[in-house]
Amino acid sequence: MKREASRLWWQTGVVYQIYPRSYRTVGETTDECFSFPREAEGQRFLVTLNFSNQEKRPHTGLSGKAAARLATGLDRSGTTELDRLVLKPHEGLILELEG
Repeated sequence: MKREASRLWWQTGVVYQIYPRSYRTVGETTDECFSFPREAEGQRFLVTLNFSNQEKRPHTGLSGKAAARLATGLDRSGTTELDRLVLKPHEGLILELEG
């Protein structure tokens, strides 16, 4: 496993390794909220970040369900519908896309 220049995230005993590569944003982005996809070893993720002090609905253009794998808050878990996703102020999520 190549580890140089990689980033590791840990949650509940599972390490997610997301390799740094060029990225593209998805959907509508602003200075306050943006999202971008990542892929690692056949798994698809969506990283979505809210830099504002207000709740934001990221407009990713994606639909379907996604499972929260890492969150900046301790109260986020389970699956969510992407078209109903609302980020809390200053919240960041890594979601594993289903399908």
